[in-house]
Amino acid sequence: MILTNYFIKRKVNKLVSSIPRNRKFKSLNEIDTILLLYHVSDSKEIEKCVLQLKKIGKKVYTCGYKAEEAPQGTDPEDDFHIYVQAKKEVNIWGMPSGAIVEKMNACRPDVIIDLTRRKEYVMQYLLLKCNCDFKTGIKEDENDLYDFSISGAKNKDLLYLFEQIIFYLQTIRSK
Repeated sequence: MILTNYFIKRKVNKLVSSIPRNRKFKSLNEIDTILLLYHVSDSKEIEKCVLQLKKIGKKVYTCGYKAEEAPQGTDPEDDFHIYVQAKKEVNIWGMPSGAIVEKMNACRPDVIIDLTRRKEYVMQYLLLKCNCDFKTGIKEDENDLYDFSISGAKNKDLLYLFEQIIFYLQTIRSK
């Protein structure tokens, strides 16, 4: 149980301002491994995103956040899926365990695509702590978390926003 978002929000803001980011851009052709961040309530849409990425030959890992427990029928030892459960992996101050950050870094992603449409400070913290040199997502926040972002209206469909990110990654010319 998280007492308040005050402490995690403060930590996220400190990380945003203290970590110097060298902006790196990669086209979809330069990307082999992708880590998708999402809220577990969007699992059905994320499955479609994962299938689309696998069809074009990408290795895909996912990291889902849920305030309660992991979805039924999930394997906690699955190498490609990380579930952050507030009751288990997040302390009362809202900080996720170091083991989750280690799992994310073990994926060695070329890009992190943040598809969390809510203001989830736990996921923002994990995004900032992960050692990845290209981060992209849906900008709905005042913080500058991404190297590349698209503006996400709250009424837009998640699959539409995902397809827009993929479209722009295909058109980026990084060299």
